Amino acid sequence: MKNVNKNVILYCRATLNKPSDVFTIKYEQENRLLNLCAIYGYNVVKVFTDCNSKTTNINNQLQNMKEFAKNNAETVSAVICESFDRISRKYKETLDTIMDFEEIGIDLISIKQLTNSKNNSNEQ
Repeated sequence: MKNVNKNVILYCRATLNKPSDVFTIKYEQENRLLNLCAIYGYNVVKVFTDCNSKTTNINNQLQNMKEFAKNNAETVSAVICESFDRISRKYKETLDTIMDFEEIGIDLISIKQLTNSKNNSNEQ
């Protein structure tokens, strides 16, 4: 099913063991999301990526993405991530983020855990 003109935001979070991991982990994750959007006809308006190490967990881009989404809620219909653990490894933080997006009318979609709060069939 094509969703032509559906504007989406992509969010990636990569945990890097060494600087060269950015090319494999970050770009592969981003490319998987971009390929999915191309298949479904989604229009990607912005990509946000946080790159952390095993010792740092700074999600500045997650906060920037939330602000961007809030400011563009009339034109953006979804945020797409690879999996919900890319939002946070803490269940409550992920759930809070899902609820924050739901309050402004934007879906948070994981391509690995099929969910859609507006459709009980889990159809994306």
